[in-house]
Amino acid sequence: MLKNSINYYYNLRINDLIKKKNWYYFFLNDDEYIFINFDRPIGDIVPLYYLNNEMLKRGCLVHKIILNKDKNPITMINDDKFLLLKLCKYKNNRVFLNDIVYLQNMTYNINSHKDLFRLDWVKLWSEKIDYYEYQINQLGKNYPILCDSLGYYIGLGENAISYLVNNNYKNIQPYVVSHKRIYINKGSLDFFNPLNFIIDNRVRDICEYIKNTFF
Repeated sequence: MLKNSINYYYNLRINDLIKKKNWYYFFLNDDEYIFINFDRPIGDIVPLYYLNNEMLKRGCLVHKIILNKDKNPITMINDDKFLLLKLCKYKNNRVFLNDIVYLQNMTYNINSHKDLFRLDWVKLWSEKIDYYEYQINQLGKNYPILCDSLGYYIGLGENAISYLVNNNYKNIQPYVVSHKRIYINKGSLDFFNPLNFIIDNRVRDICEYIKNTFF
């Protein structure tokens, strides 16, 4: 059924559609495509599409969002939102630090919609600390080791918040294309996926990379 839908909505005649988890792959004219669920707020699609085009104009490695026959990035099939991506030629099974530096250099202060910016770290981290303190008050009696160690990590979070506030973090430049999450072992397939993109300070992806190497 999906193969017929792709044929219809994109005027592409494909022979085989390969499913891997929730992604659908096919090859056409020596190019590789994936058909995937759009799992972000619907309001993100237009900013992501324009960001994708701007990255392509800069010659940046990125999977290309393909419009359907109605000139829309999103295709609705049985109430599910799908996106067709043409994969970039560069392939790697692991993300390296030089991949991050490359993307930062290619997207330095790139034009993008405000909805893709992540500027709410103080609010986010403050709410997380409040949540953890509430949970430990509820559960701490049964988990004394957690109760004893949580203060250390809350202190780290409060130091990070203090650093951002004291350095006027909303005016820190430059902003670059970053990722919601970096998964080192998913390689270029995930790293160049527009659905994973946000705009943030260039330190973000380095932090995500280091976090992923630990956990």
